[in-house]
Amino acid sequence: MTHISTAFRIKSAILMALLMTTHVGIAALLTFPGTSERLPVDTWINGMSVAGLTSEEALNALQETLPEVLEIRLMDESNNILDEMALPLSLVKARFDEQQIRNWLDPVMEPEWQELWISQIRITSPGYYFETSLHYDESSLNQWADELASAITLQPRDAKVWVERGELHETSEQYGRLLKPADVTEPVRAALDSLEFEPIDIAVAVTAPAVTLADLGDFNQRLVEYSTVLGENANRRENIRLAGERMNSVRLLPGAVFSFNETVGRVTAEDGYQRAPVIQGGRLVQGIGGGICQTSSTLYQAALRSGLQIVERSNHSLPVGYLPLGLDATIAYGSIDFRFANPYEFPVMIGTWLDEQHYHTVILGPESARLPEIEIEVRNRQAISPPVRVIEDPVLAKGVEVVQQTGKNGYRLSVFRLIGRNESDFREELISNDYYRPVARIIRRGTGEELNDQK
Repeated sequence: MTHISTAFRIKSAILMALLMTTHVGIAALLTFPGTSERLPVDTWINGMSVAGLTSEEALNALQETLPEVLEIRLMDESNNILDEMALPLSLVKARFDEQQIRNWLDPVMEPEWQELWISQIRITSPGYYFETSLHYDESSLNQWADELASAITLQPRDAKVWVERGELHETSEQYGRLLKPADVTEPVRAALDSLEFEPIDIAVAVTAPAVTLADLGDFNQRLVEYSTVLGENANRRENIRLAGERMNSVRLLPGAVFSFNETVGRVTAEDGYQRAPVIQGGRLVQGIGGGICQTSSTLYQAALRSGLQIVERSNHSLPVGYLPLGLDATIAYGSIDFRFANPYEFPVMIGTWLDEQHYHTVILGPESARLPEIEIEVRNRQAISPPVRVIEDPVLAKGVEVVQQTGKNGYRLSVFRLIGRNESDFREELISNDYYRPVARIIRRGTGEELNDQK
């Protein structure tokens, strides 16, 4: 009796369980709708839950995860920010593939009846996890990268210093920057592909200029300025201007030697030089470039008074009108040069300019330079009487004399440079022993011979 009762109970329990399971299944099929407008629990796209959303709402929510721009930071080699900018994602047409996502979501929204029934009786949800990539226009990205690289890339620029009308001007150096388009596109692609939208750091190569202001030196002090009076001859003024421009802003490093001929070069009509009075062969004639010796002579005086070392200098064969005896410096390309050296531990710069009445030369140096006092003295000046040359002229009446050329004295003299004033640092230098040839006095004396023949 007991055995039968126990077996009966077991069978009854199994039957009851089957009946309940069947009831639940039938109830699920009767109560679960065949389709739904909203996504079920545990539906994820790119790690974002879209449960309870419609397909369109899910698509919009996914697109809204994209930022409007990608922040770009251009960095130098020391990780300093050189520039910041933004890449609008709309510019590269960055979007998720909506059709692909719809193809994924539609089966979730409209499952087969077997899947519906299984999902109802399953204790845990199976979950739907989708991963989609970002689509963007490569050509638009490449074009933007090309334009950015072109805008950022700069050639290094050397510093410059120059003189205008005696005033120093300077342009600071500029460091160059090199950015290649690939340096931009590669990290941007990586960010778009990985959906990582943190600021992107892009390295920019920095190239140094060859010359900086520190390399050029300090020229903020006028060590010496010297000027000479200009004449009225327009051609001569033009020649002085052209030669002066060649010397203007020339730097002379410590120990370097300045050469007038190398700096100014040949004096030719092709270079714009005009015909003007020039001393040749002991007399004044018209020649191309007449007057440029005034530029070398003015520079000579500035060099003497700034303590520069005179290496080569020659005086004119005749005195000049714009400087006293012994203070001039003649030149002749290929044969006579004017040269001087910089004995200081700092560079110096030459400046030249003209105004209405004068030609100016200035020597510039550092603000810290302290030059000794310098004076120029002409000593041992000796006048040399001109020789007298008599030419017998049969056209003139006998005994009549006519002065064809007024004679001029020649001179011998010495030039000294006196440096310093105190006995402890005073010294003097013999700069030159100069000779200016006398100009003969020419007299035409009549003999009257041709007059007698005529009679």
